[in-house]
Amino acid sequence: MEQETTANKTLVKENFVEISIDEINQIVIAKWVGYLRLEDIKKGCDGLVKVVKQHEIAKHISDQVDMKVLSKEAQDHLVQKVFPLLDQHGLRKLAVFVSNDVFAQATVNKVNTEVQMGNVQINTFNAYKDCVDWLNT
Repeated sequence: MEQETTANKTLVKENFVEISIDEINQIVIAKWVGYLRLEDIKKGCDGLVKVVKQHEIAKHISDQVDMKVLSKEAQDHLVQKVFPLLDQHGLRKLAVFVSNDVFAQATVNKVNTEVQMGNVQINTFNAYKDCVDWLNT
């Protein structure tokens, strides 16, 4: 991840996700790694929702550069359970930092087009700096 700030504070660290806060920009960052099972998504997203709620953060980067394809079950869980909870707890902007892997990009695009996020805006980027810039506008 090509982060430009050094004020990131790691809050959750698992082999499949690391969740941190960019304290300068008030952004919660989830860096996803590998092939994610439904159990991984549930555990990681529970941590993500808790961080958004506890720290009252409205901006999120989902770093999916090192993530592989998501199962249909995992995609459904994100759309039906996780995104509505994030919306409910105050998330307003979600920047997705995508992989160059064409299959991973297809998964991200499928989830983003299916989701009805209420008050949350979603945008996809190929550069970390673009994610931060958009979230800060």
